[in-house]
Amino acid sequence: MLKLKHKSAVRSRDSGGASYREIYYGTKEEVEERSSGLTIGDRDRSGEYELVSWRTRQIGGPVYEIELNWENLNAGSNLRFLIGRHGPKEHTLDVSVMSVPLERHSDYRTNWNYCLAAKETDVVPAWWMTATDPVLTAAQRASYRWVKTPQAVASLGESWHLLKMPIMNCETWLMPSYTITEFSRHCSLRDASWAAAACAGKIDTPALGDFGVGVTNWLNLGGQIHPDGRRYVAKVIYKASPDPAGWDTTLYESAEESGT
Repeated sequence: MLKLKHKSAVRSRDSGGASYREIYYGTKEEVEERSSGLTIGDRDRSGEYELVSWRTRQIGGPVYEIELNWENLNAGSNLRFLIGRHGPKEHTLDVSVMSVPLERHSDYRTNWNYCLAAKETDVVPAWWMTATDPVLTAAQRASYRWVKTPQAVASLGESWHLLKMPIMNCETWLMPSYTITEFSRHCSLRDASWAAAACAGKIDTPALGDFGVGVTNWLNLGGQIHPDGRRYVAKVIYKASPDPAGWDTTLYESAEESGT
């Protein structure tokens, strides 16, 4: 049976929280059995401290010891990722451009990328300047049709001719695309995993702000985890909505409303 050799009487505290150390000794088999059941992030008996590291060694003859190091990270509240000392401390902003169909522009008009064909008339209708959809009423279709190319007019019949060309000579436009990445450090793999995955696929808000770009609607794309010494770094990626109306709430749940 393992015996407790030492337990720190002094609890140390720094920016990472409070900590203490336990050292047990026993036979090689007992120490190996104890270490085989350990996982970084395990809680101690109080439930307030997490296991951040351990090591085993032979101290003489058949006697071995195992050292357990525990830290208190105010466990039990996932909100510390957002407001606690282990929330994100660094963030980056990446800006690029993306090609978007003209139809998705907030000021889109059908005459931007459609030709207007007419039948037995040269009168340009007033709605040619204001239409936002190529669908016409039955009365309008009797004399006019929207077509994508001048060549398509011939398919309508001999009585049809090209009345107006598109205003714009393109089908897409370029708009800025914003991506924010936040980094947080954690003592346990479990907490880092929560930080990277808890809000993935949900409408979320970067904890450290948006660098002043003024975007109010972001989608959490999840992230990655990698070890850094005794800590784990969680990377979380946020993507700004390419639609001025924001991410579709029918498809994406809000992290705030879900209580994540």
